[in-house]
Amino acid sequence: MESSNRKNAVSVKANWLDLQKALKMQSEYIDQHYRVERLEKNIVYRVINVFWAICIGIVSTPLLILGVALVWIGSGRPILYRQKRVGFQGKIFWLVKLRTMELVDGESQITRFGAFLRKHRIDEIPQIWNIIRGDMNLVGPRPEMEEIVPELLESIPGYQQRWKVRPGITGWAQVNSGYADTVKSRMEKNRDDLYYIIHRSFVLDLKIILRTVSVVLTGKGAR
Repeated sequence: MESSNRKNAVSVKANWLDLQKALKMQSEYIDQHYRVERLEKNIVYRVINVFWAICIGIVSTPLLILGVALVWIGSGRPILYRQKRVGFQGKIFWLVKLRTMELVDGESQITRFGAFLRKHRIDEIPQIWNIIRGDMNLVGPRPEMEEIVPELLESIPGYQQRWKVRPGITGWAQVNSGYADTVKSRMEKNRDDLYYIIHRSFVLDLKIILRTVSVVLTGKGAR
């Protein structure tokens, strides 16, 4: 039993070190070979993002109306929730979502229909406005809350590389992983985000969008 536990501990440590090594290698590769910021200044890429955001906004209007109704029925107003997130080039912006949390006896709790809205990503639809404003792209690394970024910078190698592109409503990490609530799971998602930056293309974006449709329908990967 003791021998088995020792082997497991060694395996966990090896996986952890391998993950850190992979992140460092990805970060160095991006520094040496990529100036991804140029793509963010590409007017064609920007127009395509806005065009698709408007199209998706029109198609998802029934879902947005459903989401607004569920927030209203479940917990009343306000309908929308704004939160500071860190985006392109490390700049702060206000991310907009349908509200899925409420205060009950001084404690934050998920609303009556909050789990459903999150599972099917309906709460994310208002972020189409963030795309139109230029805060986000349709596809990219998810932006983190401002207050936890210093900890992530300290604990995750290459974390700052995600700021070379605009954050996205969906991304490679979102369609491949579930909700990240530990340092290790956040490192794994950052590995996926750096993979996206290295291999970024319109084809990969389309692949992610198609897989996101599956996530929305099944709830896989939702938090």
